[in-house]
Amino acid sequence: MATINLQLEKYTSEAELSQNDWFSVYRGQREDGLPVLIKIITPILAKDEFFRRRLKLLAQQLSELEHPNLVQTYSVEEEGERLCWVEAFVEARPLTEVIQQEAPLSVKRAQTIIGQIASVLDYIHYSGLLHGDLSGHHIFLDKNDHIYVTGFGQSQLVLGNSVGQQSYAFGSPEVMAPERVRGEGPSRPADLYSLGVIAYQLLAKQSPFSGPASSVYHAHAFRQARPLYEVNPGVTIPVSEVVGRMLSKSVDVRYNTAAEFARALGAARITTTPSRQFDMFTPIEERERRKQAVSFKSLFYLFSGLIVVLLIAALSAWTGYELALKQVAPAPAQTEAVIIDSTIPTPTPTADFLRQIDREEFASLSETADSVTLATPALDPATLGAVGVTLSSQSDRLDSPVQGDTVNFLNDPLLPPLHRSSVVTLRVTATLTPTVSPTAVRLIPTATPLPLPTPEVSSIPAGQGLFKFTNPTGSDLVVDVTGTHITSAVVPRGGQHDFYLPAGSYIYLTHTPGGKGLEPTKGVFDLAEGQTIDKDYYSDWQ
Repeated sequence: MATINLQLEKYTSEAELSQNDWFSVYRGQREDGLPVLIKIITPILAKDEFFRRRLKLLAQQLSELEHPNLVQTYSVEEEGERLCWVEAFVEARPLTEVIQQEAPLSVKRAQTIIGQIASVLDYIHYSGLLHGDLSGHHIFLDKNDHIYVTGFGQSQLVLGNSVGQQSYAFGSPEVMAPERVRGEGPSRPADLYSLGVIAYQLLAKQSPFSGPASSVYHAHAFRQARPLYEVNPGVTIPVSEVVGRMLSKSVDVRYNTAAEFARALGAARITTTPSRQFDMFTPIEERERRKQAVSFKSLFYLFSGLIVVLLIAALSAWTGYELALKQVAPAPAQTEAVIIDSTIPTPTPTADFLRQIDREEFASLSETADSVTLATPALDPATLGAVGVTLSSQSDRLDSPVQGDTVNFLNDPLLPPLHRSSVVTLRVTATLTPTVSPTAVRLIPTATPLPLPTPEVSSIPAGQGLFKFTNPTGSDLVVDVTGTHITSAVVPRGGQHDFYLPAGSYIYLTHTPGGKGLEPTKGVFDLAEGQTIDKDYYSDWQ
């Protein structure tokens, strides 16, 4: 290949890599030594002023976007009549080469590749751009199976141009969506169809349709692709069903987003039960065998499950019976008794005084009133100790209760059963009178102290952080997180989901499962080890 001498302001060319109908591709260097890829536009397009303006606008839009699986676009440079597109250079193989040399891939590896393509494809769609020619020529795979995608928006540049009279003039025939063959322009459902074709190629080592371009276009529009599990027996029917849905002629049958397709592919990979709509592919002999009598194995499992259920029911009934016999009553609130007035009469045994309390009246009063007033003679410390009552005093006089003394009744067996475990505190105030008067006792319920809060222990694994996403909307939300680690989840309305992620930079995208009702949003965040970041649907509204 002939090499031309490029003298751009910020870039220098080194060697020519390839050529096609639209570009001559060179490897070069930026002025800071960073390797770049320089694409020289074919002269027939470079002379079109309308094309030049659209190319510069597209480069400006893409240069503002960042994604781990997106080839970074730098700028559009001009040298005389030459028009050059400059982007980052990546050490990776085209996906077409990987398919030719290594396909069919395992479903797990194919799911990893499709998941990365889906992430960057949804990101570009949310940014208002389309791809238009998502094929293996624009997808690159490095030695670590990391995906890089380029070529976004370039197929739209030739629309309306004399060299692009047909809407699919700038597209690869093997990935062309049916609606584009029928004359429609690039669209999000068309990009999703192309993603389904790439999944088919990874798992079958061939395209759904092959042959001359005209016959391939006709097949995309009017023929149904051969089921994937027939082409590759190692692919299960559920996986074949997911890919086949993405290759549907109707845009309403396809998955709404690329991330939704990637999740369905992952779920189908671990599913062994085929869908009902694939009964037509089952031989008649096997379908008839399914209608025979239930096997002994099925009956064994049925009766084993029934026995387990009966045992659990019997155990539950016995446990309830034992609990009913115990009649466990809740512990009452602590009660404080205050002696408002006290004299020094002839000592009366405290046990006799307690026996004079009518238990039913005591229970009814303690349940319906804030306090209970009892009449009792003065308390003797000797008799208090005989019935399990302790006397503590702030003074040195322990022979009889005086003003300021405190009497604690601990677990008195003579009290009603509801109050046997109560702790009753008596504060004594004395008034000397010439005659003996009864002592007034008031029982005042006090609140049980609340337990101390248990300190919260961090459960974030080492080397990871926590990204909490809350859904305050009235619809379910799909949250796709891309960065050092790629994951996604469906967060129900009013709910929350915790993402435990390795430390690094991340992009998250939100949308409804059906793509309707709420506008999609996106945001970025940097997560440090042990850090917790809270986001919701409105956090990074754009």
